Amino acid sequence: MNFIKEIMMKHIFHFLLISTVLFTALSCSKTKSYEERLRDEQKIIDRFMDEKGFVVIDDFPADGKFESNEFVILESGVYLNIIDYGNLDQMAEYSVTDIIARFSYALLETAYEYSNYGPHSNGTTPLQFKYGYWVADRGYSAALECFSQGMQEALEYVGDGGIVRLILPFRVASYYASQSYIPEYFDVLQYKFLENL
Repeated sequence: MNFIKEIMMKHIFHFLLISTVLFTALSCSKTKSYEERLRDEQKIIDRFMDEKGFVVIDDFPADGKFESNEFVILESGVYLNIIDYGNLDQMAEYSVTDIIARFSYALLETAYEYSNYGPHSNGTTPLQFKYGYWVADRGYSAALECFSQGMQEALEYVGDGGIVRLILPFRVASYYASQSYIPEYFDVLQYKFLENL
């Protein structure tokens, strides 16, 4: 009788052990929902804006001049600050204009930063793309990894030589940022039209 009791206790113990391991594994593999990711992203953006002293304004300034800490939120969710409108007589044409972009960029809450902006641009290659295309296929460069739909949003508001500051939600950000659910920040992004170089 003790022999049967001992076997039953071992089976119960193994059943409980296996159940505990399975429960733990299933609990740990729970992925966040899209809504949870959006809430997490908003917390990251809000924290970043607080640290930088940035504020959201309801509409474009009446005189068109943004303070350095003011952003409007576009319909796509992109946060936009216009530093320089550039030449508004020369606006980009959708699916026509080739753009050369130089910028200073960071993935928020990571150590990743990239810059091809500056007087000599540190020997880096600019990013080249056609406005409205979601793929930049102008050869490989580190700048290419930063390319996104969101970085094109400001071309509706600035002309050749325009300079902006952007915060991009992950849904309109670069491939890596969107796959990692991380928002991006362009401290400076300058657009130049290839035809005018």
